Amino acid sequence: MVPFFLCRMVQLTMEKGLCKYSIMGFISFAMALCDSKIAKKDIVNASQIGKAAMSCWMKRYHTTGLLPNLYLSYYGFVAFYTEPMQVCADMLQQGFDAGMSLGETGVAFFNSVQHIRSALMAGDRLPTLLEKVDYYLKLANIYQNEIAKVGLSFYHGTISILMGKEGVAIDISDTASEKETVAIYFHRAIQAYWQGHCERCQHYIKKSSHLTNSDKWRLLFTTFIEGMNSFQLLKRTSNGRLRSIPRNAIIVLKKAASLSSWNFLNKVRYNQTPLDAIVFVVSLIDT
Repeated sequence: MVPFFLCRMVQLTMEKGLCKYSIMGFISFAMALCDSKIAKKDIVNASQIGKAAMSCWMKRYHTTGLLPNLYLSYYGFVAFYTEPMQVCADMLQQGFDAGMSLGETGVAFFNSVQHIRSALMAGDRLPTLLEKVDYYLKLANIYQNEIAKVGLSFYHGTISILMGKEGVAIDISDTASEKETVAIYFHRAIQAYWQGHCERCQHYIKKSSHLTNSDKWRLLFTTFIEGMNSFQLLKRTSNGRLRSIPRNAIIVLKKAASLSSWNFLNKVRYNQTPLDAIVFVVSLIDT
């Protein structure tokens, strides 16, 4: 029913005229165009629609009431394909601040999780990020937002491990949703790669690839990690499937870089030698 509702929102706007809620309709439609499970994936048009809607909101309906939802939807699920990840992180933090000031804590905490996600992959300083996660977790405990606590705890553990600290082990409970399970596998893959456990990293990547509930942002970075991790595996054994992984990763990342060279071009550059896997340290996280 989601595509029907989104198309109906856009149709009503075209028939009756623009209002401030039309902006949310257009951005939601752009989100759908970024998701191949809902529609034929069309990042170029999604980006154009999203940018036009945000521009219209800034010039004509610049009210804070819709800001937390707009920032969450656009900068969390559309903008990262074409705009710098650092910009997305900054705007998502603003979305959190606006949501808290308006008393809309639910959407505010969704912004907080997306902020940490974007900032981590943008290369923000890990100590600063860890402090921010602690701050968000403290507020999530106060407001008893269990969903935010789960998501922020995942990032707290991963950031701690990347800093060389003890991270809390992430267990998959029987009640975990498929979305939570995918997130756990994603974090475990990052942690395993960083710790030098190549086989374990590949194991978690394969497990996550069998699950359908994975957003396209996570798939892009999983592809990058898998490509870099395969160089280490090829040092120990060589087979056709392993050799195809970096080639496929480069194809995917070149396509992503054509839309946002700022975010993805550094993940495509390579010299066809396993030693260049070390660029992962520079291009994924700046400690």
